[in-house]
Amino acid sequence: MARKPSRRSVGAVRSTETHQSILAAARQILDESGYAGFTIEAVARRARASKPTIYRWWKGKADLIMEVYEGERETALSISDRGSLEQELTIRMRNLWRLWQSTPLGSALRSIIAEAQAYPSALGQLREDFLPKRRASTHTLFARAVARNELSPQADIEAATTLIYGFNLYHLLTDQLDDETVIKHYVHMVVSGLKRDPALSRHGDGRAADRPLIAGKRRHDALPKARQRRR
Repeated sequence: MARKPSRRSVGAVRSTETHQSILAAARQILDESGYAGFTIEAVARRARASKPTIYRWWKGKADLIMEVYEGERETALSISDRGSLEQELTIRMRNLWRLWQSTPLGSALRSIIAEAQAYPSALGQLREDFLPKRRASTHTLFARAVARNELSPQADIEAATTLIYGFNLYHLLTDQLDDETVIKHYVHMVVSGLKRDPALSRHGDGRAADRPLIAGKRRHDALPKARQRRR
Protein backbone atom coordinates (compact mmCIF):
# COMPACT_ATOMS: atom_id res chain seq x y z
CA MET A 1 0.00 0.00 0.00
CA ALA A 2 1.33 3.39 -0.97
CA ARG A 3 2.30 5.63 1.91
CA LYS A 4 0.17 8.76 2.28
CA PRO A 5 2.06 12.03 1.95
CA SER A 6 2.65 13.90 5.22
CA ARG A 7 1.71 17.27 3.73
CA ARG A 8 -1.20 18.37 1.61
CA SER A 9 0.49 20.34 -1.14
CA VAL A 10 3.79 21.05 -2.82
CA GLY A 11 4.87 23.41 -5.53
CA ALA A 12 3.95 26.95 -6.35
CA VAL A 13 0.27 26.26 -7.09
CA ARG A 14 -1.80 26.88 -3.99
CA SER A 15 -4.14 24.17 -2.79
CA THR A 16 -7.27 25.87 -1.49
CA GLU A 17 -7.56 23.35 1.32
CA THR A 18 -3.96 23.78 2.44
CA HIS A 19 -4.17 27.55 2.09
CA GLN A 20 -7.20 27.72 4.38
CA SER A 21 -5.63 25.26 6.85
CA ILE A 22 -2.53 27.44 7.13
CA LEU A 23 -4.59 30.61 7.66
CA ALA A 24 -6.71 28.86 10.31
CA ALA A 25 -3.59 27.57 12.09
CA ALA A 26 -2.01 31.02 11.95
CA ARG A 27 -5.14 32.60 13.45
CA GLN A 28 -5.21 30.04 16.30
CA ILE A 29 -1.52 30.49 17.14
CA LEU A 30 -1.87 34.26 17.04
CA ASP A 31 -4.75 33.96 19.51
CA GLU A 32 -2.74 31.69 21.80
CA SER A 33 0.74 33.19 21.63
CA GLY A 34 0.44 36.69 20.18
CA TYR A 35 2.87 38.18 17.68
CA ALA A 36 5.97 37.49 19.77
CA GLY A 37 5.20 33.78 20.09
CA PHE A 38 4.05 33.33 16.50
CA THR A 39 6.38 31.16 14.40
CA ILE A 40 6.21 29.62 10.95
CA GLU A 41 7.32 26.31 12.47
CA ALA A 42 4.29 26.24 14.78
CA VAL A 43 1.95 27.10 11.91
CA ALA A 44 3.44 24.37 9.73
CA ARG A 45 3.00 21.75 12.45
CA ARG A 46 -0.59 22.65 13.18
CA ALA A 47 -1.60 22.96 9.52
CA ARG A 48 0.31 19.77 8.60
CA ALA A 49 2.09 21.69 5.86
CA SER A 50 5.79 22.09 5.16
CA LYS A 51 7.77 25.22 6.00
CA PRO A 52 9.01 25.47 2.37
CA THR A 53 5.39 25.56 1.20
CA ILE A 54 4.55 28.38 3.60
CA TYR A 55 7.64 30.35 2.66
CA ARG A 56 6.83 29.83 -1.00
CA TRP A 57 3.43 31.45 -0.51
CA TRP A 58 4.31 34.06 2.13
CA LYS A 59 7.55 35.98 2.66
CA GLY A 60 7.52 35.48 6.43
CA LYS A 61 5.36 35.63 9.53
CA ALA A 62 4.41 39.29 9.05
CA ASP A 63 3.16 38.56 5.52
CA LEU A 64 1.13 35.59 6.77
CA ILE A 65 -0.36 37.57 9.66
CA MET A 66 -1.27 40.37 7.25
CA GLU A 67 -3.37 37.94 5.23
CA VAL A 68 -5.06 36.68 8.38
CA TYR A 69 -5.69 40.31 9.31
CA GLU A 70 -7.17 41.04 5.91
CA GLY A 71 -9.68 38.20 6.16
CA GLU A 72 -10.81 39.21 9.64
CA ARG A 73 -10.93 42.86 8.70
CA GLU A 74 -13.06 42.45 5.60
CA THR A 75 -15.61 40.37 7.51
CA ALA A 76 -15.86 42.92 10.32
CA LEU A 77 -15.79 46.07 8.20
CA SER A 78 -18.14 45.28 5.34
CA ILE A 79 -20.62 48.18 5.34
CA SER A 80 -23.73 48.31 3.19
CA ASP A 81 -24.80 51.55 1.52
CA ARG A 82 -26.45 53.66 4.25
CA GLY A 83 -26.91 56.74 2.08
CA SER A 84 -24.59 58.76 4.34
CA LEU A 85 -20.81 58.91 4.11
CA GLU A 86 -20.57 60.20 7.67
CA GLN A 87 -22.61 57.30 9.02
CA GLU A 88 -20.74 54.69 7.00
CA LEU A 89 -17.30 55.95 8.03
CA THR A 90 -18.33 56.12 11.69
CA ILE A 91 -19.65 52.55 11.71
CA ARG A 92 -16.62 51.24 9.85
CA MET A 93 -14.13 52.92 12.17
CA ARG A 94 -15.98 51.77 15.29
CA ASN A 95 -15.91 48.20 14.00
CA LEU A 96 -12.21 48.53 13.21
CA TRP A 97 -11.38 49.76 16.71
CA ARG A 98 -13.42 46.91 18.24
CA LEU A 99 -11.62 44.40 16.04
CA TRP A 100 -8.26 45.75 17.20
CA GLN A 101 -9.37 45.55 20.84
CA SER A 102 -11.17 42.20 20.85
CA THR A 103 -8.62 40.19 18.85
CA PRO A 104 -4.81 39.93 18.85
CA LEU A 105 -4.76 41.60 15.44
CA GLY A 106 -4.43 45.10 16.90
CA SER A 107 -1.31 44.29 18.90
CA ALA A 108 0.03 42.25 15.97
CA LEU A 109 -0.34 45.23 13.65
CA ARG A 110 1.45 47.46 16.16
CA SER A 111 4.31 44.94 16.26
CA ILE A 112 4.50 44.73 12.47
CA ILE A 113 4.67 48.53 12.17
CA ALA A 114 7.34 48.72 14.89
CA GLU A 115 9.40 45.93 13.30
CA ALA A 116 9.18 47.57 9.90
CA GLN A 117 11.06 50.61 11.21
CA ALA A 118 14.23 48.50 11.54
CA TYR A 119 13.93 46.55 8.28
CA PRO A 120 13.66 48.47 4.97
CA SER A 121 12.20 45.48 3.13
CA ALA A 122 9.43 45.09 5.73
CA LEU A 123 8.77 48.84 5.63
CA GLY A 124 8.54 48.74 1.85
CA GLN A 125 6.06 45.86 2.00
CA LEU A 126 3.99 47.72 4.58
CA ARG A 127 4.02 50.94 2.55
CA GLU A 128 3.61 49.51 -0.94
CA ASP A 129 1.40 46.46 -0.39
CA PHE A 130 -0.38 46.22 2.96
CA LEU A 131 -1.46 49.83 3.55
CA PRO A 132 -2.58 50.56 -0.04
CA LYS A 133 -4.93 47.56 0.11
CA ARG A 134 -6.40 48.78 3.39
CA ARG A 135 -6.77 52.30 2.00
CA ALA A 136 -8.65 50.97 -1.00
CA SER A 137 -11.55 49.75 1.14
CA THR A 138 -11.99 53.17 2.79
CA HIS A 139 -11.53 54.83 -0.61
CA THR A 140 -14.57 52.83 -1.76
CA LEU A 141 -16.82 54.57 0.77
CA PHE A 142 -15.77 57.99 -0.53
CA ALA A 143 -16.26 56.87 -4.14
CA ARG A 144 -19.72 55.63 -3.23
CA ALA A 145 -20.55 59.04 -1.77
CA VAL A 146 -19.46 60.66 -5.04
CA ALA A 147 -21.63 58.24 -7.02
CA ARG A 148 -24.73 59.23 -5.06
CA ASN A 149 -23.90 62.98 -5.41
CA GLU A 150 -23.10 63.40 -1.73
CA LEU A 151 -19.63 64.66 -2.70
CA SER A 152 -18.33 66.39 -5.79
CA PRO A 153 -16.35 64.34 -8.30
CA GLN A 154 -13.54 66.81 -7.59
CA ALA A 155 -13.40 65.78 -3.94
CA ASP A 156 -9.87 64.95 -2.81
CA ILE A 157 -10.60 61.38 -1.78
CA GLU A 158 -6.92 60.48 -1.43
CA ALA A 159 -6.29 63.25 1.09
CA ALA A 160 -9.45 62.40 3.04
CA THR A 161 -8.46 58.73 3.16
CA THR A 162 -5.02 59.69 4.48
CA LEU A 163 -6.62 61.78 7.23
CA ILE A 164 -8.83 58.88 8.27
CA TYR A 165 -5.94 56.43 8.27
CA GLY A 166 -3.64 58.76 10.15
CA PHE A 167 -6.30 59.20 12.83
CA ASN A 168 -6.88 55.44 13.19
CA LEU A 169 -3.20 54.52 13.29
CA TYR A 170 -2.47 57.24 15.84
CA HIS A 171 -5.06 55.78 18.20
CA LEU A 172 -3.86 52.23 17.54
CA LEU A 173 -0.17 52.97 18.08
CA THR A 174 -0.85 54.93 21.28
CA ASP A 175 -3.38 52.34 22.50
CA GLN A 176 -6.22 54.84 22.76
CA LEU A 177 -9.14 52.82 21.43
CA ASP A 178 -11.58 53.09 24.33
CA ASP A 179 -13.32 56.39 23.62
CA GLU A 180 -15.36 55.83 20.46
CA THR A 181 -17.04 59.24 20.76
CA VAL A 182 -13.95 60.84 19.21
CA ILE A 183 -14.61 58.87 16.03
CA LYS A 184 -17.94 60.56 15.36
CA HIS A 185 -16.46 64.00 16.03
CA TYR A 186 -13.47 63.43 13.75
CA VAL A 187 -15.52 61.93 10.91
CA HIS A 188 -17.90 64.88 11.10
CA MET A 189 -14.98 67.31 10.73
CA VAL A 190 -13.53 65.46 7.73
CA VAL A 191 -16.83 65.06 5.86
CA SER A 192 -17.97 68.63 6.67
CA GLY A 193 -14.63 69.94 5.44
CA LEU A 194 -15.03 68.14 2.13
CA LYS A 195 -18.51 69.54 1.65
CA ARG A 196 -17.64 73.12 2.66
CA ASP A 197 -14.56 73.54 0.48
CA PRO A 198 -15.77 75.14 -2.76
CA ALA A 199 -13.32 73.07 -4.79
CA LEU A 200 -14.73 69.89 -3.27
CA SER A 201 -18.35 70.77 -2.59
CA ARG A 202 -21.25 69.24 -4.44
CA HIS A 203 -22.07 72.49 -6.26
CA GLY A 204 -18.55 73.80 -6.69
CA ASP A 205 -19.80 77.23 -7.73
CA GLY A 206 -16.90 78.97 -5.97
CA ARG A 207 -19.03 81.64 -4.29
CA ALA A 208 -17.16 83.73 -1.72
CA ALA A 209 -19.75 82.87 0.94
CA ASP A 210 -18.65 79.23 0.71
CA ARG A 211 -15.09 80.04 1.67
CA PRO A 212 -15.06 82.44 4.62
CA LEU A 213 -11.47 81.71 5.64
CA ILE A 214 -10.06 82.29 2.18
CA ALA A 215 -12.22 85.33 1.55
CA GLY A 216 -11.36 86.75 4.97
CA LYS A 217 -7.67 86.35 4.25
CA ARG A 218 -8.00 88.08 0.92
CA ARG A 219 -9.89 91.02 2.45
CA HIS A 220 -7.25 91.34 5.12
CA ASP A 221 -4.42 91.27 2.58
CA ALA A 222 -6.15 93.83 0.41
CA LEU A 223 -6.89 96.26 3.23
CA PRO A 224 -3.40 97.85 3.53
CA LYS A 225 -3.27 98.44 -0.24
CA ALA A 226 -6.67 100.14 -0.21
CA ARG A 227 -5.59 102.39 2.64
CA GLN A 228 -2.40 103.24 0.79
CA ARG A 229 -4.35 104.27 -2.30
CA ARG A 230 -6.56 106.52 -0.20
CA ARG A 231 -3.46 108.24 1.18
